[in-house]
Amino acid sequence: MNKTFPQIITLLLWLVLSESLTSQNTFDKVIYQNKLYQPETAWFTVGAGLGYQATLKNMEKNLSVGINFRIKKIRDYYFNVGYHFTSDEIIYKRSMQRLTDLHAGIGVRREELKQNIYFFLGPSNSYGYIYNYTDSLGDRYYKGFNTIGLYSEFQYTFKIFYDIGIGTSFYASINKYYKVVGAQLHLYFSMSYRGKMKFNKIDQ
Repeated sequence: MNKTFPQIITLLLWLVLSESLTSQNTFDKVIYQNKLYQPETAWFTVGAGLGYQATLKNMEKNLSVGINFRIKKIRDYYFNVGYHFTSDEIIYKRSMQRLTDLHAGIGVRREELKQNIYFFLGPSNSYGYIYNYTDSLGDRYYKGFNTIGLYSEFQYTFKIFYDIGIGTSFYASINKYYKVVGAQLHLYFSMSYRGKMKFNKIDQ
């Protein structure tokens, strides 16, 4: 794996924390169900689903985790860092055929009271194994790879609460050795909650 890429991921995660601390008063607050929220804060998603592996023309299982945060002073643009995994088997079975992406990107977001829409695109450090050939005895052989790829994702989230939701993601991961597109169901967790509203009683 490219040694510099995890360092980039660590730096961006540090920026997430600093951004969440410095942007609390950037935009107007939202009052919803007697609770106070800060719009346009960072959020993260956890998703799982199915994908189509274009090189070998088969279906695979996938999962991903991502965190997204606003670029300071640019209201609608966001950074993304994340992890994506796909394989012809469920993750705990550790199949030889698999792809891991550590990715970073930039995206655009539209946030409303009951929905969050987001698209991002960026480079990935892609590594894993892919089927190579089967010998005369029927044994399958795989070749390893470690390369730079491209990762993109579109998310639609329905907010059950202002800061928690469920949605659908569509993604594509493309590199020299492994090409896969897929869909996921994801959970959405925003860092927007600021506390309960307090109302003072008025004497009659």
